[in-house]
Amino acid sequence: MATLKDIAKIANVNVSTVSKALRDSSDLNVQTVALIRSISEQLGYSQKSADKNEPSSVVGVICPEIISAYYTSMLDSLRRHLLKQGFRMMLTISGFSEEEEISCVKQLIKGKVCSIICFSEQNEHSSKFKEIMEKNNVVLLIVSMGEENHFCDSICVDDWQSALLAVNHLIDLGHTRIGYIGDNLSLLRRNAYEKVLMINGLPVEDSLIFQAELRFEKCGYAGMQKMLMQDPLPTAIFSAYDNIAIGAMRAAFEAGLAIPDDISIVSIDDIQVSSFLNVRLTTVTEPTRDLGELAADLIVKKIRDKRKIIQNIKLKPTLNVRETTAPPKQSFTS
Repeated sequence: MATLKDIAKIANVNVSTVSKALRDSSDLNVQTVALIRSISEQLGYSQKSADKNEPSSVVGVICPEIISAYYTSMLDSLRRHLLKQGFRMMLTISGFSEEEEISCVKQLIKGKVCSIICFSEQNEHSSKFKEIMEKNNVVLLIVSMGEENHFCDSICVDDWQSALLAVNHLIDLGHTRIGYIGDNLSLLRRNAYEKVLMINGLPVEDSLIFQAELRFEKCGYAGMQKMLMQDPLPTAIFSAYDNIAIGAMRAAFEAGLAIPDDISIVSIDDIQVSSFLNVRLTTVTEPTRDLGELAADLIVKKIRDKRKIIQNIKLKPTLNVRETTAPPKQSFTS
Protein backbone atom coordinates (compact mmCIF):
# COMPACT_ATOMS: atom_id res chain seq x y z
CA MET A 1 0.00 0.00 0.00
CA ALA A 2 1.20 3.51 -0.84
CA THR A 3 2.37 5.71 2.03
CA LEU A 4 2.66 9.44 2.66
CA LYS A 5 6.39 9.13 1.96
CA ASP A 6 5.68 7.68 -1.49
CA ILE A 7 3.39 10.59 -2.35
CA ALA A 8 5.85 13.14 -0.94
CA LYS A 9 8.71 11.75 -3.04
CA ILE A 10 6.76 11.99 -6.30
CA ALA A 11 5.32 15.44 -5.49
CA ASN A 12 8.75 16.68 -4.34
CA VAL A 13 7.37 17.96 -1.03
CA ASN A 14 7.80 16.90 2.59
CA VAL A 15 5.55 14.40 4.34
CA SER A 16 3.88 17.06 6.53
CA THR A 17 2.74 18.92 3.39
CA VAL A 18 1.17 15.74 2.04
CA SER A 19 -0.56 15.12 5.35
CA LYS A 20 -1.98 18.63 5.43
CA ALA A 21 -3.18 18.45 1.82
CA LEU A 22 -5.03 15.19 2.44
CA ARG A 23 -6.59 16.59 5.62
CA ASP A 24 -7.91 19.75 3.95
CA SER A 25 -5.55 22.20 5.64
CA SER A 26 -6.27 25.79 4.61
CA ASP A 27 -2.66 27.03 4.54
CA LEU A 28 -1.63 25.33 1.25
CA ASN A 29 -2.20 26.70 -2.24
CA VAL A 30 -4.81 25.09 -4.48
CA GLN A 31 -2.29 23.80 -7.03
CA THR A 32 -0.25 21.94 -4.41
CA VAL A 33 -3.34 20.32 -2.91
CA ALA A 34 -4.60 19.28 -6.37
CA LEU A 35 -1.22 17.76 -7.30
CA ILE A 36 -0.95 15.77 -4.07
CA ARG A 37 -4.52 14.51 -4.29
CA SER A 38 -3.99 13.46 -7.90
CA ILE A 39 -0.84 11.49 -7.03
CA SER A 40 -2.55 9.86 -4.04
CA GLU A 41 -5.39 8.68 -6.27
CA GLN A 42 -3.00 7.32 -8.90
CA LEU A 43 -1.13 5.37 -6.24
CA GLY A 44 -4.37 4.09 -4.73
CA TYR A 45 -3.64 5.71 -1.41
CA SER A 46 -6.43 5.15 1.14
CA GLN A 47 -6.57 7.66 3.97
CA LYS A 48 -8.79 5.39 6.02
CA SER A 49 -6.39 2.46 5.76
CA ALA A 50 -3.36 4.68 6.19
CA ASP A 51 -4.69 6.14 9.44
CA LYS A 52 -4.34 2.68 10.98
CA ASN A 53 -0.71 2.37 9.98
CA GLU A 54 0.75 5.87 9.74
CA PRO A 55 2.18 7.41 12.91
CA SER A 56 -0.25 9.77 14.59
CA SER A 57 0.07 13.45 13.71
CA VAL A 58 -1.95 14.55 16.74
CA VAL A 59 -0.17 16.28 19.64
CA GLY A 60 -1.97 16.00 22.97
CA VAL A 61 -2.00 19.20 25.02
CA ILE A 62 -2.78 19.57 28.73
CA CYS A 63 -3.54 23.09 29.97
CA PRO A 64 -4.73 24.27 33.42
CA GLU A 65 -7.53 26.44 31.97
CA ILE A 66 -8.73 28.26 28.86
CA ILE A 67 -10.43 31.30 30.47
CA SER A 68 -7.30 33.40 30.90
CA ALA A 69 -5.62 35.39 28.13
CA TYR A 70 -2.27 34.14 29.42
CA TYR A 71 -2.96 30.54 28.42
CA THR A 72 -5.10 31.21 25.35
CA SER A 73 -2.25 33.25 23.86
CA MET A 74 0.14 30.32 24.24
CA LEU A 75 -2.40 27.80 22.95
CA ASP A 76 -3.25 29.86 19.87
CA SER A 77 0.43 30.24 18.97
CA LEU A 78 1.05 26.54 19.60
CA ARG A 79 -1.91 25.45 17.46
CA ARG A 80 -0.91 27.61 14.49
CA HIS A 81 2.72 26.48 14.50
CA LEU A 82 1.82 22.82 14.87
CA LEU A 83 -0.51 23.12 11.86
CA LYS A 84 2.28 24.63 9.77
CA GLN A 85 4.31 21.49 10.40
CA GLY A 86 1.51 19.03 9.67
CA PHE A 87 0.35 18.34 13.21
CA ARG A 88 -2.95 18.92 14.99
CA MET A 89 -3.71 19.59 18.64
CA MET A 90 -5.98 17.64 21.00
CA LEU A 91 -6.66 19.75 24.11
CA THR A 92 -7.51 18.61 27.65
CA ILE A 93 -7.96 20.75 30.79
CA SER A 94 -6.31 19.89 34.12
CA GLY A 95 -7.84 22.56 36.38
CA PHE A 96 -4.45 23.18 38.07
CA SER A 97 -4.54 19.67 39.57
CA GLU A 98 -1.53 17.32 39.41
CA GLU A 99 -3.87 14.36 39.79
CA GLU A 100 -5.94 15.58 36.85
CA GLU A 101 -2.76 16.12 34.81
CA ILE A 102 -1.94 12.41 35.24
CA SER A 103 -5.50 11.51 34.24
CA CYS A 104 -5.25 13.71 31.13
CA VAL A 105 -1.97 12.05 30.16
CA LYS A 106 -3.58 8.62 30.33
CA GLN A 107 -6.60 9.73 28.31
CA LEU A 108 -4.44 11.31 25.61
CA ILE A 109 -2.35 8.14 25.31
CA LYS A 110 -5.57 6.17 24.80
CA GLY A 111 -6.36 8.66 22.02
CA LYS A 112 -3.19 7.55 20.21
CA VAL A 113 -1.40 10.91 20.27
CA CYS A 114 2.21 11.01 19.05
CA SER A 115 3.37 13.30 21.86
CA ILE A 116 2.13 15.36 24.80
CA ILE A 117 2.74 18.96 25.80
CA CYS A 118 1.76 19.69 29.41
CA PHE A 119 1.37 23.29 30.55
CA SER A 120 1.70 23.05 34.31
CA GLU A 121 1.98 25.21 37.40
CA GLN A 122 3.00 22.31 39.62
CA ASN A 123 6.40 22.94 41.21
CA GLU A 124 7.30 19.27 41.11
CA HIS A 125 6.09 16.57 38.76
CA SER A 126 5.23 13.13 39.99
CA SER A 127 7.47 10.22 39.06
CA LYS A 128 4.27 8.80 37.54
CA PHE A 129 4.84 11.11 34.58
CA LYS A 130 8.14 9.42 33.80
CA GLU A 131 6.76 5.92 34.33
CA ILE A 132 3.76 6.52 32.07
CA MET A 133 5.75 8.11 29.24
CA GLU A 134 8.45 5.41 29.22
CA LYS A 135 5.88 2.61 29.35
CA ASN A 136 3.95 4.01 26.39
CA ASN A 137 6.91 5.44 24.43
CA VAL A 138 5.29 8.86 24.08
CA VAL A 139 7.33 12.06 23.81
CA LEU A 140 6.61 14.55 26.62
CA LEU A 141 7.32 18.29 26.87
CA ILE A 142 6.50 20.19 30.07
CA VAL A 143 5.97 23.95 30.00
CA SER A 144 6.37 24.98 33.61
CA MET A 145 6.14 28.07 35.77
CA GLY A 146 8.57 26.44 38.19
CA GLU A 147 11.79 24.46 37.89
CA GLU A 148 13.18 22.56 34.91
CA ASN A 149 12.63 18.82 34.63
CA HIS A 150 15.31 16.19 34.22
CA PHE A 151 13.35 13.28 32.71
CA CYS A 152 11.91 15.10 29.68
CA ASP A 153 12.25 18.27 27.60
CA SER A 154 10.97 21.38 29.35
CA ILE A 155 10.41 25.07 28.78
CA CYS A 156 10.43 27.10 31.96
CA VAL A 157 9.03 30.61 32.24
CA ASP A 158 11.06 32.49 34.86
CA ASP A 159 8.00 33.55 36.86
CA TRP A 160 10.09 34.37 39.92
CA GLN A 161 12.16 36.83 37.88
CA SER A 162 8.95 38.42 36.57
CA ALA A 163 7.84 39.23 40.11
CA LEU A 164 11.30 40.51 41.02
CA LEU A 165 11.26 42.91 38.06
CA ALA A 166 7.83 44.22 39.02
CA VAL A 167 8.50 44.82 42.72
CA ASN A 168 12.03 46.13 42.20
CA HIS A 169 10.62 48.65 39.72
CA LEU A 170 8.38 50.08 42.45
CA ILE A 171 11.24 50.17 44.97
CA ASP A 172 13.52 51.88 42.44
CA LEU A 173 10.87 54.58 42.06
CA GLY A 174 11.04 55.22 45.81
CA HIS A 175 8.02 53.27 47.08
CA THR A 176 8.42 51.70 50.53
CA ARG A 177 4.80 50.92 51.38
CA ILE A 178 3.82 48.41 48.72
CA GLY A 179 0.67 46.26 48.75
CA TYR A 180 0.10 42.91 47.11
CA ILE A 181 -3.11 41.61 45.47
CA GLY A 182 -3.30 38.04 44.19
CA ASP A 183 -5.33 34.85 44.10
CA ASN A 184 -4.61 31.46 45.64
CA LEU A 185 -2.96 30.25 42.41
CA SER A 186 -0.32 32.99 42.45
CA LEU A 187 1.70 31.96 45.50
CA LEU A 188 5.05 32.00 43.71
CA ARG A 189 4.55 35.65 42.80
CA ARG A 190 3.51 36.50 46.36
CA ASN A 191 6.58 34.72 47.75
CA ALA A 192 8.80 36.70 45.38
CA TYR A 193 7.10 39.95 46.49
CA GLU A 194 7.80 39.20 50.15
CA LYS A 195 11.40 38.17 49.41
CA VAL A 196 12.16 41.40 47.55
CA LEU A 197 10.75 43.50 50.40
CA MET A 198 12.89 41.66 52.95
CA ILE A 199 16.03 41.93 50.82
CA ASN A 200 15.49 45.69 50.64
CA GLY A 201 14.85 46.03 54.37
CA LEU A 202 11.14 46.79 53.94
CA PRO A 203 8.51 45.28 56.24
CA VAL A 204 6.10 42.59 55.05
CA GLU A 205 2.77 43.80 56.41
CA ASP A 206 -0.17 41.40 56.53
CA SER A 207 -2.56 44.35 56.23
CA LEU A 208 -1.09 45.13 52.82
CA ILE A 209 -1.49 41.60 51.46
CA PHE A 210 -4.71 40.41 49.83
CA GLN A 211 -4.93 36.78 48.76
CA ALA A 212 -8.27 35.13 47.97
CA GLU A 213 -10.08 32.42 46.04
CA LEU A 214 -11.50 35.22 43.90
CA ARG A 215 -9.78 35.52 40.54
CA PHE A 216 -9.28 38.00 37.71
CA GLU A 217 -10.89 41.46 37.93
CA LYS A 218 -13.08 40.56 40.94
CA CYS A 219 -9.97 39.69 42.93
CA GLY A 220 -8.33 43.00 42.03
CA TYR A 221 -11.45 45.01 42.83
CA ALA A 222 -11.89 43.37 46.25
CA GLY A 223 -8.18 43.61 46.99
CA MET A 224 -8.04 47.32 46.26
CA GLN A 225 -11.08 47.90 48.47
CA LYS A 226 -9.09 46.34 51.32
CA MET A 227 -6.09 48.56 50.54
CA LEU A 228 -8.33 51.64 50.61
CA MET A 229 -9.19 50.85 54.24
CA GLN A 230 -5.54 51.13 55.32
CA ASP A 231 -4.22 54.26 57.02
CA PRO A 232 -1.96 55.39 55.58
CA LEU A 233 -2.68 54.03 52.11
CA PRO A 234 0.03 52.05 50.33
CA THR A 235 1.68 54.19 47.68
CA ALA A 236 1.94 51.27 45.24
CA ILE A 237 0.39 47.90 44.45
CA PHE A 238 1.93 44.80 42.92
CA SER A 239 -0.86 42.72 41.38
CA ALA A 240 -0.22 39.08 40.53
CA TYR A 241 -1.43 39.45 36.93
CA ASP A 242 -3.00 41.99 34.60
CA ASN A 243 -6.67 41.06 35.05
CA ILE A 244 -6.25 41.62 38.78
CA ALA A 245 -4.59 44.97 38.11
CA ILE A 246 -7.52 46.06 35.93
CA GLY A 247 -10.00 45.29 38.73
CA ALA A 248 -7.81 47.15 41.23
CA MET A 249 -7.63 50.19 38.94
CA ARG A 250 -11.43 50.28 38.71
CA ALA A 251 -11.79 50.31 42.51
CA ALA A 252 -9.16 53.03 42.82
CA PHE A 253 -10.87 55.23 40.23
CA GLU A 254 -14.24 54.80 41.95
CA ALA A 255 -12.62 55.94 45.22
CA GLY A 256 -11.42 59.12 43.51
CA LEU A 257 -7.76 58.17 43.36
CA ALA A 258 -5.58 59.10 40.39
CA ILE A 259 -3.20 56.54 38.95
CA PRO A 260 -0.23 56.89 39.27
CA ASP A 261 -0.38 60.24 41.13
CA ASP A 262 -2.07 58.79 44.22
CA ILE A 263 -1.15 55.14 43.83
CA SER A 264 1.05 53.18 41.41
CA ILE A 265 0.17 49.74 40.04
CA VAL A 266 2.44 47.19 38.39
CA SER A 267 1.57 43.71 37.18
CA ILE A 268 2.65 40.65 35.18
CA ASP A 269 1.54 39.05 31.87
CA ASP A 270 1.14 42.01 29.45
CA ILE A 271 -2.17 40.80 28.02
CA GLN A 272 -3.30 42.62 24.90
CA VAL A 273 -5.73 45.00 26.59
CA SER A 274 -3.07 46.29 29.02
CA SER A 275 -1.58 48.72 26.52
CA PHE A 276 -5.03 50.02 25.45
CA LEU A 277 -6.42 51.08 28.85
CA ASN A 278 -7.11 54.77 29.51
CA VAL A 279 -4.08 54.65 31.78
CA ARG A 280 -1.79 52.12 30.11
CA LEU A 281 -0.66 49.42 32.51
CA THR A 282 2.98 48.99 33.52
CA THR A 283 3.51 45.23 33.39
CA VAL A 284 6.06 42.48 32.89
CA THR A 285 5.93 40.55 29.61
CA GLU A 286 6.30 36.79 29.72
CA PRO A 287 6.85 35.71 26.09
CA THR A 288 3.71 33.58 25.74
CA ARG A 289 3.43 33.71 21.94
CA ASP A 290 7.13 32.93 21.52
CA LEU A 291 6.64 30.10 23.98
CA GLY A 292 3.87 28.53 21.89
CA GLU A 293 6.05 28.60 18.77
CA LEU A 294 9.06 27.27 20.65
CA ALA A 295 7.03 24.43 22.17
CA ALA A 296 5.75 23.42 18.72
CA ASP A 297 9.23 23.44 17.19
CA LEU A 298 10.77 21.52 20.08
CA ILE A 299 8.16 18.74 20.16
CA VAL A 300 8.14 18.32 16.35
CA LYS A 301 11.94 18.00 16.22
CA LYS A 302 11.79 15.46 19.04
CA ILE A 303 9.17 13.42 17.16
CA ARG A 304 10.92 13.48 13.79
CA ASP A 305 14.54 13.23 14.87
CA LYS A 306 13.88 10.84 17.77
CA ARG A 307 16.40 12.81 19.83
CA LYS A 308 17.50 11.28 23.13
CA ILE A 309 19.05 14.49 24.46
CA ILE A 310 16.91 16.33 27.02
CA GLN A 311 16.61 20.09 26.59
CA ASN A 312 15.67 22.52 29.37
CA ILE A 313 14.96 26.06 28.17
CA LYS A 314 14.31 29.04 30.45
CA LEU A 315 12.64 32.15 29.01
CA LYS A 316 13.37 35.57 30.47
CA PRO A 317 10.70 38.23 31.13
CA THR A 318 10.95 41.95 30.32
CA LEU A 319 9.51 45.00 32.11
CA ASN A 320 7.26 47.38 30.13
CA VAL A 321 7.08 50.74 31.89
CA ARG A 322 3.91 52.57 30.81
CA GLU A 323 1.62 54.96 32.67
CA THR A 324 0.48 53.32 35.94
CA THR A 325 3.73 53.75 37.87
CA ALA A 326 5.57 56.86 39.11
CA PRO A 327 7.51 57.96 42.19
CA PRO A 328 5.34 58.46 45.29
CA LYS A 329 4.16 62.02 45.91
CA GLN A 330 6.57 62.65 48.73
CA SER A 331 9.47 61.80 46.40
CA PHE A 332 8.72 64.68 44.02
CA THR A 333 10.91 67.75 44.46
CA SER A 334 10.10 71.27 43.37
